[in-house]
Amino acid sequence: TVGRIQKDMLALTNEQYDVLDYFTLNDNPRILVNGSAGSGKSQCAVYIAQDLATEGKRVLLVCYNKRLARHLREEMDSVPGVDVAVFHDYMESLISRAGLTESLGQPPQDPADTGQYYDVRIPEMCVNALLELEDFEPYDALVVDEGQDLVKSGFVDVWDFLLAGGIMDGSWAVFYDENQNIYNGLTEAAMGRLTR
Repeated sequence: TVGRIQKDMLALTNEQYDVLDYFTLNDNPRILVNGSAGSGKSQCAVYIAQDLATEGKRVLLVCYNKRLARHLREEMDSVPGVDVAVFHDYMESLISRAGLTESLGQPPQDPADTGQYYDVRIPEMCVNALLELEDFEPYDALVVDEGQDLVKSGFVDVWDFLLAGGIMDGSWAVFYDENQNIYNGLTEAAMGRLTR
């Protein structure tokens, strides 16, 4: 069984390299990668972000989970040109930078209303912030890990403004696991926009 496990690990590594080659070598600037837990999506996201940065591109690498963001920052510590963030924190930083924090208000006390605040209100205010921030330079590429928690219409609206060329013509990679969609972060409408 050890030989079979090693063979499976080698096959997985080859699949990961196929993803990297597809994104970087075949001039395919937009990819969606669905993979199960432990399939190496985060490692592929890191490699793609590093590769793009070595080409001199400014890259935004975002995820949903704070612990994963810390790990990704460690991986990117010596790579200039890559900003790593928890996506909600990143949106709130742009809102703050534009001086719109007061307009955003506080998260609601009632847990039933938090979805509206985090999934609609924050992205709307972030788009407003990006429209007001005259010094904001769009990123050359966007890499999204934990996309199952982040492919929502409001978030895709923000990506459209963050990215040079927007969603339709920009360079992006979204890694997700549809089996881990526990926060209902993978919506059909948003996925439809990414697959046009």
